[in-house]
Amino acid sequence: MSAATPEGLTAEKLSECFDYLDDLRESGVTNMFGATPYVKRACKLTAPQAKEALMFWMRTFKPDVSPVDRARTALAQKES
Repeated sequence: MSAATPEGLTAEKLSECFDYLDDLRESGVTNMFGATPYVKRACKLTAPQAKEALMFWMRTFKPDVSPVDRARTALAQKES
């Protein structure tokens, strides 16, 4: 991963966060632009990690693609 990516955001961790974010979006509990605190708490991330995970999720969101595949895509895009 590049130096700009907070440590600890593996494909597995991002997949977990993406799955959570998909559910959060469906619930309508919050506007997704304000989801960082939810991700931080639910996925046990630091604030920078949660913000990065949310940004990755927003860039790669497609309801017909699995969280695992979107997480891999997000990390591949970040590394290129």
